[in-house]
Amino acid sequence: MEQHEAILINDQELKAAEYTLRSKKYTGPDAIRFSTFNRILSLEPEILGDIGRLSYATGHIPDHAKQTQGSLLPKKVPGKFRAVHIATPLAAYLELVALGRLEHALEKKGLKDENQYGFCRNRSRHNLVTVVIAEIAKHRASVREKYEDKATARQNLSTIIGLDVKGAFDNVSQVHIIKKIYRELADNPIRHWIRSFMLNRSIKIRYNGLSSENSGIYKGVPQGSAQGPILWNYSISDLDKYVNVPRDENTTILAYANDSTILSSGAKNHENAQNLLDRISRYVKLRGLEIRAGKSELLHIVGSGRRTKEEDIPKYSIDSKEITPKDCLKILGIPIGNFLQLKYDNKDIQDKIDKGKNC
Repeated sequence: MEQHEAILINDQELKAAEYTLRSKKYTGPDAIRFSTFNRILSLEPEILGDIGRLSYATGHIPDHAKQTQGSLLPKKVPGKFRAVHIATPLAAYLELVALGRLEHALEKKGLKDENQYGFCRNRSRHNLVTVVIAEIAKHRASVREKYEDKATARQNLSTIIGLDVKGAFDNVSQVHIIKKIYRELADNPIRHWIRSFMLNRSIKIRYNGLSSENSGIYKGVPQGSAQGPILWNYSISDLDKYVNVPRDENTTILAYANDSTILSSGAKNHENAQNLLDRISRYVKLRGLEIRAGKSELLHIVGSGRRTKEEDIPKYSIDSKEITPKDCLKILGIPIGNFLQLKYDNKDIQDKIDKGKNC
């Protein structure tokens, strides 16, 4: 059995976790309000600090920090829900320390994917949308320079494919993540604490005043926790290397948390993009996941004023199931039309505009 290496936590790490917790006001599954916990933390920092130091020194999670409450949030489809994990204040405190350690370790080892956005410093959803627009504009400029005004609709064409990964946070393989951490962070003892965190959690679902029995969690990463997003990002951080996308094929993979987007441009790039889709599908299956063609989105963007023939528009499929093209696609909630215009007639956007008018 591998000998455990102690993790020595310093006061700055504990202070940083304490500072982040100050904004939380809700009640944990242990019936302790975060405001109460924060007050205790300010009055007796050494007591809770020692619990944190012991947890990391031994690589074990206190029993009080293993319990999670699952709050069900309704999805747009009736009868469908998303479970958001609510940790105890103590668990949240310990997680924030691990988050800082893990982020530092991944940056130091160069294990973050440059095409990942969301829950990464200076890489927001706005940055991702900007990259999509910039890549399309760059392609159009290149086509204009090469063909002037004689370019065909297909040569001007850019395609955005938004992939829907079924239950990404809930279903990703814990075994895959732990093996990856132990392989790539073999010299960093934080791997022991993260393994203990992932393998020793339980959840009790509450909804409409009803409560389930306590149940162990054997797959996925906790959505709503401090570590959930970075563990998800890490689980797919080698996607680009696995699918091996050559940089001269006008094809880009961009990811924001569990939303992955493929951007493909050019008349001859359809086959490359379809091969990429096939490789991504195989990649996610190895991690216990599945891409749903029926819920994935496809948008073909053509030059302004150009008419396209049906034979000019390529078709794409996932596991032999065709993705249905749309006139409008949402990139992280921002509706984009097939002439690369913001769709102001979209109900969500219009509601926000109307709300702004009434302020």
